[in-house]
Amino acid sequence: AAAAEAAAAEEAKRLVPKSLEILPGDSEDTIEKKKKKLKMFKRQEKKAALETQGEGRRSSWQAFKGKNKTINKSKNFHDPHWDPTRDHGELAARLAIDKFGAREI
Repeated sequence: AAAAEAAAAEEAKRLVPKSLEILPGDSEDTIEKKKKKLKMFKRQEKKAALETQGEGRRSSWQAFKGKNKTINKSKNFHDPHWDPTRDHGELAARLAIDKFGAREI
């Protein structure tokens, strides 16, 4: 675990721009400004990484969602009596009435 943390820290150091590196000859004000800018830079990097990660999830979800729409459109495609403009719940109720007779209240 310590090796992974050290590798992550080393990678973060490589990504930092040279202008934000704290040098031994910097004044206190300069160090504070660089620290603030460094925090902002890291925040932006993290946000960009999350955005790219979210983009992959978003595209896979949109592909899945689009795929399901095509399945729903072809629902009961094998049934020659299927008419997408009709209310088939009503049709099923009529068939049940014909089969079992009308319900008495």
